[in-house]
Amino acid sequence: MNVHKNARLTPAERALLVERIESGERVEVVAGVRDPSGTGVEEIDGFLTHLALLRRLIELGALGTLLATVACTPPEESTSCLGYEPDTVQVAGTLGRHVFPGPPAFRSVAEGDVPEEGFYLHLAEPVCTVGDTLSPDAYPVPATDTIQLVLDSTTYARLRPRLGTTVTLRGTLFARHTGHHHAPLLLQVIGQE
Repeated sequence: MNVHKNARLTPAERALLVERIESGERVEVVAGVRDPSGTGVEEIDGFLTHLALLRRLIELGALGTLLATVACTPPEESTSCLGYEPDTVQVAGTLGRHVFPGPPAFRSVAEGDVPEEGFYLHLAEPVCTVGDTLSPDAYPVPATDTIQLVLDSTTYARLRPRLGTTVTLRGTLFARHTGHHHAPLLLQVIGQE
């Protein structure tokens, strides 16, 4: 996976994370994120939203049911969903450019957050992914019609003139797991059709 070295958790670390949340620790404390404004860090990062959902399921006593359902889902039901790296996928959609607020607060460029510009692929039909429910960067995404593109400078320059048009791209997928990821799925682009 093309992520920074600290983005992954081992199975033992994932188990500890779930154990800490089940014991009642706040998601933000477990994740080590500060939220001085008190507005809810779940909005900062897709993975924290994932953790908040897990915490809520634990509070409702429904986590075991969810995990049993996921574990018992036959593979043929999800064969139309896309796989994560190392699988290479091909997706087509309208190429768009968007700016989102980045550090320090990930809330407002007008209020001083660094603008994070990126290219996104807007799909005509939503896609889903199959993955590991406890993975921070390869968890199942049930449906999304937007994919953030991870590009090198050469590919970025080659795609810029195609903004607003339909493009078909090849690459490997991973799920959002930091505040710099502004779509549920990201595509590490390796080619264009």
